[in-house]
Order: sequence, then C-alpha cells, then structure tokens
Amino acid sequence: MSEVTGLGPGDPRRLGPYRLLGRLGAGGMGVVYLAVWPGTDRQVAIKVINRSYAEVPKYRTRFEREVRTATLIRSPHVPQLLDSNLESDEPYVVTEVVRGTSLAGLERGLTADRLLTVARDTAQALLDIHAHQIVHRDLKPSNVMMAGERAIVIDFGIAADLSDLVRVTTTDHVVGTLPYLAPELVDPRRTAQASPASDVFSWGCLLYFAATGRAAFSGVGTTLTQPIPDLVAVPGVVRELVARTLDKRPEQRPSVRSILDELATVGAEVVLCGGKGRSYTAQLLSRLVNFGLAVRVSADPDSLADARVLVVVVSERPDAAVRDMRLAAVQRGVTVLVVLVGGHHETDVFLDARTGALPDDAQLRALRELAAGRNDSVTTTPREATTDPAVAEIAAALAEGDLVTADLHTTAALLAAAGCASLGWAGLDEVASIGERLLRDCARVWHEGTDGKHGFRAQRLLMADGNGTEVADLAHLFGWGDPASIPADYPAWVTGAGPGFFPTLRHEVPSGAWFDDWNVTVSALYGRIRSEFS
Repeated sequence: MSEVTGLGPGDPRRLGPYRLLGRLGAGGMGVVYLAVWPGTDRQVAIKVINRSYAEVPKYRTRFEREVRTATLIRSPHVPQLLDSNLESDEPYVVTEVVRGTSLAGLERGLTADRLLTVARDTAQALLDIHAHQIVHRDLKPSNVMMAGERAIVIDFGIAADLSDLVRVTTTDHVVGTLPYLAPELVDPRRTAQASPASDVFSWGCLLYFAATGRAAFSGVGTTLTQPIPDLVAVPGVVRELVARTLDKRPEQRPSVRSILDELATVGAEVVLCGGKGRSYTAQLLSRLVNFGLAVRVSADPDSLADARVLVVVVSERPDAAVRDMRLAAVQRGVTVLVVLVGGHHETDVFLDARTGALPDDAQLRALRELAAGRNDSVTTTPREATTDPAVAEIAAALAEGDLVTADLHTTAALLAAAGCASLGWAGLDEVASIGERLLRDCARVWHEGTDGKHGFRAQRLLMADGNGTEVADLAHLFGWGDPASIPADYPAWVTGAGPGFFPTLRHEVPSGAWFDDWNVTVSALYGRIRSEFS
C-alpha cells in the first residue's frame, strides 16, 4: 500500500457508503483514496475519476464498459474490483487494498530470483487482463506493488477496451506514461493502436527498470526515437526476452502467453541454440518438448548457468551465436550435443540431421539421462568437454593455410571468453578472466599450424624479456607505420607479414577509434602472454 496522506480541504469525507481515511495517490486521471467498507473495519481503495474525463461521453462509455468487464477478472496478481458507482458526476471504483511497496522506489536492480518473480507475476496479470479484452495501457513501476512474495499490477483505470482501439484523449493528448508507452502509441504519423502488444512493450520497459533501477527510455517520445538500450545490465535469465519485447514493431513482439512459456523454461537443464530463422530448430524444439523435456531456447551464454546439456544446431554457414554458446558450454563443463543440418560431418555428432531427421526415442532417452545428471550410464551420446570447438575451428583454418579465418576465429574465441563478444574489445579485467587452458590451446595450434611463424609464441619472441615492448612498438614490428593509417587490406597484410591475429578488431575504415580499441585489448592480452609464455 502506498503511503497514506491526510485528506485536503477539497477532498470529500465520504463517497456513498464509504468513509474516507486519506489519500493513496493522485494523477491526471483522478485520485485514489483509502476508505472503509461499510459496517466493517475492512479497508479498501477507491479511485475517483476526474470530472474532466467523466464529462467526455466517449471516455465515460468506455470506462463504464471496462468496469463491468473488470468485475469478472479473477487473478492473484490483480486487485479484485469490489464495487463501483458509474452514475455520479465523478464516477468511482472500489478495489482491494494492496499492502506493499511499489517498484518505483527501487534504487538499484533486483536480484535475478526476485526479477523472475516480477516478470512472471506481471506477465500473468497481463494475461488475465487481456483475457477479458482489456489493455492496461499504463504498466510502469509505480503501478506494480510487491506484496510479500507476489507482484501485483494495479491501476488499469485508463485501460482501453479492445473493441475501440483508439487513443484515449480529451485534448488530443496521449494517455499513459511516455517512457513506458509503446512507440506506436506516441507516433504522430499513425493512428495509435492500443493492443496487448503495446502492453508487452511496457512490460519490457518495466523489466528493464526492475533489473537496473533506471528507465530504459527517458524524455518525451523516446520510445519512438531512441534505440533499444544496452541490455548488458539485465540478468541473462530475461535479457533475450526483454530485447524482443522492446521491438519497435508490435507484430514482432512475443505474446504474453509465449512470454510465460519462455519464463517457465528458465533454469531448464537443456538449452537449445540453433541460430536465427531455422525452421528445423523449431521442429527440434517441438520434438524435445513433446518428449517431456524442459528446454530453453537461447543464444545467451548466461542461460547455461543451470544447464547440464547444450544442444546446438550446426549448418554449413558459420553462426557466431552457436560458436559462442559452444565455447561458453565447454568453459562451464556443460555437455555439448551437435545436431548437424548442413556442412561437413563433424567428429562428434549427436544427430546427423542433414536429411531433416529428428532424434529418435533412444536418443531422447539418452538426452534425458544427461539432463538428469546420469551421464555415466550414457555411452551413445558424445561429450565435448575435452574438445574446444573454437580451437578446433582455428586449427582447421590453419591446416588449410587460411590465416585470415584462423585470425577471425581466434579473436572471436578470446573476446567471447572475456565476455566481450558483443562489445568487440576487452580490457585488463576482462582479459584476466580468460582461462589459461584456452590461451595455451590457442598458442599451441597457432605454433603447430604455422611452423612457429605466427601466433602467441611468435609474438612473444618479438618481446625479449625486459625490452619494454608495447603495443605501439608491436604495430611497427607488424609492418605498420602510423597507427592512423593501418592498411585497409587486412587479408593481404596478415597473410604476408603479421605474426598475430589481433588486427581483426579493426573497423571497416581504419581510424584512431579503432586503434584505441585494438590498443586496449592487445595491451591486456600481451600482459597475459608475458606471464603465460615467458
């Protein structure tokens, strides 16, 4: 329950049979009072709609229809509507009082477990509201109360009935809270369409706030004009989901039902990663789920925190997400099962699906054993824990004499291991987190695959003990002159000269900004090389 303030001189002392105790809040749409249910000590909340809205026939008609519908809503995450007076000049509704604190008071993000509670409970509230053809339209932190272990969505008094999908206005102003309104509702170029999808966008903004303690967007109209914010601070358990809900296109957002289904898979012991746009991945997911397996679809390495098995769908086209997930799984000790839908046959393949085959019951039983942690009894399913797929890709490229591809794979593997795959460069702290085994494996395959001419060890020879060689000196040793004029023809350069693989951090157009990123990353990596390969 919000903090109660005293009644002001202009506030009534009674509303019909209800005695008012104080104010719970006020906004553009009206005032919310704390009151007493007649003949009892039970406290209730009464929202009185401002006369300026009540006098608009179209709004009043919609409001009356909504109230009658809302009386049918039964949800543990929505206050029950108990009574109403729709005939007054200032109509009001009576609901249960929610005792707790609102999310608006957050000073920092919630823990992952608490965030999941908010995500599930608020999504369930939206599902229950939408089931009665009502759209909330004003989902925001101050309208979510934490009552014990539950999150409760309050105040859908400005909700729009789906039978009349238009902007609710009195003077052509948008109703709602701008930083949380879907872009289609604030776009002056189009007729705003309130829909469950607009509530989904607000839900994504709400989750971002709950995860970080700050709004995803700020200012007027920014949900329309600003890009999706950096979601790195959002816990991996909901990061991908929040990203999809913040899509500017309402038709691309997930439904509330699918949000709840996905949240139900958080913590699943099987994670499926199949890249984007593959119909086979959807068929495989259906097969796994129908067999009774709990499966989470994800390309975020954080989703592997509670997993025992990663199933990856591999095709002839390199997929950065699949590669990064395989690398992360190996580092975490998660079993990797490869489903091959294209390209050359790999050494360890759980299923050759190049003809579209799906796993049979025996394979699924083996997968279930792995997911249950009983992998010792499974002999038909390979485990990749001893073979790093990223290192294997590097070695394969070097065996073909393709230093450019090997360079790309090595850079990607090191950045992924440092947790900087999306950022594109890494600092000292991030590089320090790269496992020694990966560094040594990279050094070994480069040394063996190039007869000692390229890679870690070749670079180490350029830095005799105590000579103080730093990145600027290395740039010259690599054959560069002024770092601002780094050769644009990287493939020719690396094939003909450079004893390293870090130039893949460059941009399309070499620049000082590129060199800064390269400098920071390579400086950090050379610090590791000094200690690991001295």
